[in-house]
Amino acid sequence: MVFGASSGMGECIAKALAHAGASVVLCARRAEKLQHLASSLGASYQVCDVADRARVAVVFSTLERVDIVVNCAGCMFFQLMKNQRFTEWDAMISANVVGTTNVCGLAVAKMLPQKAGHIVCISSDAAIQTFPALTVYNASKAYTHALLTGIRAECVGTGIRVTEIQPGDVRTELVMTNGDKEAADKVGVSIGTLCGGADPDANSVLAVEDVADAVLFALGAKPSVAVNTILIEPRDQMWGDPTSLAVGQ
Repeated sequence: MVFGASSGMGECIAKALAHAGASVVLCARRAEKLQHLASSLGASYQVCDVADRARVAVVFSTLERVDIVVNCAGCMFFQLMKNQRFTEWDAMISANVVGTTNVCGLAVAKMLPQKAGHIVCISSDAAIQTFPALTVYNASKAYTHALLTGIRAECVGTGIRVTEIQPGDVRTELVMTNGDKEAADKVGVSIGTLCGGADPDANSVLAVEDVADAVLFALGAKPSVAVNTILIEPRDQMWGDPTSLAVGQ
């Protein structure tokens, strides 16, 4: 199962899993996009908002067995706390905190009787590094990191593996709907464009395929091996380090 499969990293991961021979169930809020992707992959789909716990539970209940759950659902808004963009706060908490808890918690319950399963959650390097103008997002991803660490500890001896993927800057739609221009200007982000801008530098922004490769790597480890965390960033991503070799050049 792939949650957040209608675009970006989720869509790419779903395609990679399908091409690897997995039977994939696509889950996201946007029905039209899911229908198109499911048709192209020969996959099934379920319309689902991860923040709706009852709906997530129904999705799990329709399947006899679930071996892999990949949660890519989430959102990110550059915003300054003083600007009090409450709707954006709520959206990030709803998707990144409530939604992640729902998917991962219900996945554990589904997998325990099987004595096997793999939960992969797309987190962020913001889980371990505080970035400017992303206070609520940083906090939501720090929560994800703590949640997965706790679930992993609970699942020792159950046959369930838990992997956190921590991507850096990825060329997706994630920042397309940002509305706080002051925050965007502060960090040099262009509102209404894909991450990386119109002419992205492959050394400075990851492709969605790079993240999908990391997911497949974790899933491909032999059953006795736990790939717990993968931090994956573009080679030249740098923030706040005065020792960077690029400084002054």
